[in-house]
Order: sequence, then structure tokens, then C-alpha cells
Amino acid sequence: KPSKKPPTETRWKHKLKPPPGPGWKHKLVSKYGQNYCHWVSPIRDIEFRRRSQACEFEYLRQKFGTEVRAWEEYRRIKVGFDTHVVSPSQYDINPIEKKANSVANQTVARSKKQQLASNEISTPGMKPPPGPGWKHKVVSKMGDGQNRCHWISPTRKIEFRRWGAACEFEKLRQKYGVGEVRAWQEYRKIKEGSNTDVVAPSQYDDDANPVEEISSKKAAVTSNEASTTKPSKKPP
Repeated sequence: KPSKKPPTETRWKHKLKPPPGPGWKHKLVSKYGQNYCHWVSPIRDIEFRRRSQACEFEYLRQKFGTEVRAWEEYRRIKVGFDTHVVSPSQYDINPIEKKANSVANQTVARSKKQQLASNEISTPGMKPPPGPGWKHKVVSKMGDGQNRCHWISPTRKIEFRRWGAACEFEKLRQKYGVGEVRAWQEYRKIKEGSNTDVVAPSQYDDDANPVEEISSKKAAVTSNEASTTKPSKKPP
């Protein structure tokens, strides 16, 4: 019978899945007579036993910019669970290292803010504002890496995910007043049972402006009195 030799790295290459991201390396490890593929991160050479956890860490690398900060977040997420990392404690940093890396983290954060500001200035295909005073906000959705434009109302800063919904609310603002309290109440009635296309809509409920409510009530009373009052009939 032909001798059963353990598979070499060359024989394994056609079975390998693509790396979690640019710069990752694979490492073949033999355990209990079987070969397993470990994934090694580009900067700190953190060795992951499973590709799915390596992909999870790669997402954090892209989010935080450095593997030090990404590892801290990964550790926090995996508290009480297996990290699927070989000797994970060796990658935990001491306070001195943490302080030294804080400057680098601040630089990365500053560059991200500058990039976001440039995106807000020049967003291709952006529609005109729903009305005077509206502002746009560029939002990057997690997962697909695409930028989306949200619209912020002028008075109460209600954040709409879609331009059409923001235009609908602008019509109600023009009808019920730019204080946006009554307009929001009416918008909620219209959208009852359907998606409002607003970020955290409940925070705008039960937040009426007393001055606006009193003014609206006075206007309603005046209107009712005018409609019910009949002209006096004077004798000739």
C-alpha cells in the first residue's frame, strides 16, 4: 500500500479559502494527525485558529485603523467566550504601550473626520434639500461600505433616512408651523403601522413645545369663535 504522508502546503493550497483581508498569511498546523489552517494577522501576527474569527478581527482592523485598538475591542466582545487565538494573552498590551499608541489612534480618528467632512462637501448625486434650513449628513452603513445621505430637519433635528420622507415632512412643516411639533404628530399619524424612515423616531414623541401648543390652541379658539359668531341684526 502507498504510504500515507501528511498533506504538504502545496497540496493544501487548492483547498484554502481566500484570506480575511490584505496582508493576512496562512499557517498549516498539524494536530492529532490532522492538518489545520491558521490565519496570521498582518501587523501583530495574531494567530487565529478559525477563519471566521479572523474575518471578524479584520472588520475591527478596518474600523479602528490599528490592530492594538482592534484587539482591545475583540477582547471585549469575546469576554467569557473562546477567542480562537493561539496564546491570546501575549497580545494584551500594558498601560505604557497603550499610552504610546493613543497618539496614533488620535491621528487616525482625525484623518477619518477630515475624510468624512470632504465626503459631506462633495457627495455625488445628492438631491437638493427638502426645504430651507435642512442639512444633509453622510452615513456609512456597516457591511456594504457605501455612503448614504440622511436629511436633518431645521428645528428639532429629526434625522430622515430618505429624501422622499423628508420632503413629506417639509410639507407638514409648511402647513402646521416650523416648530415641527404639530408637524411631527401629524407625520406619526400618517405613518402609523409603516416605516417612518427616521432614525430613533420615538425620541421625538411627547416633546411638545408649550409655547407652540398654546399659540396653536389660541389660534384654534379664535378661528372657532369667528366661525360661530353671527352678525348682530340692528333695527333699521
